[in-house]
Amino acid sequence: DPCPTSRVLTRAKWDRDRANLDIDYNWQESGGERTQDNREIAGNYDRFLPASWLGDEKWYINHNASFRQDSVADLDLRSVLGIGLGRQFYETDDTYLSASLGPSWLRQDYESGETESSIAARWNIDYDQKFYDDLFSLFHKHSLYLPSESPSAYLFDAESGIRVPIKGGFSATAGWDLNI
Repeated sequence: DPCPTSRVLTRAKWDRDRANLDIDYNWQESGGERTQDNREIAGNYDRFLPASWLGDEKWYINHNASFRQDSVADLDLRSVLGIGLGRQFYETDDTYLSASLGPSWLRQDYESGETESSIAARWNIDYDQKFYDDLFSLFHKHSLYLPSESPSAYLFDAESGIRVPIKGGFSATAGWDLNI
């Protein structure tokens, strides 16, 4: 069965500042049983550093926060707050590629009442490439969290796919999400 998804993604940039907001809701039923039911809101604020600090103006300080609920996984709330150093490799009309790395505070509250919290290392990539005068674009975005207390209990969230512009800022998207 196809998975209905609602997504809002906004990116704004001015002077040396950039902000991203991503709101996502996914659900799916199979045989009358809910097999997927999650929602997430994530935001980033980046402050680009002066060229005199690291050689060019493509380095930035990244501030990030995300909040996720997953009813099927009995996850009442996963909260992530972090800061890091990032690099904007490409940012043209056709190509966007950035990466950041830094520490995060990770807390997971489960419906059973159990709570886990840890400092984690965070690695993030964001890529978008347009082809044939914006006929379509390919995208990939992922975040990897390695908790300090148990690196083998990592979290990996990725989304990849193809996006086709329709009209008036709307687009059709086909892709896959992976959450480990």
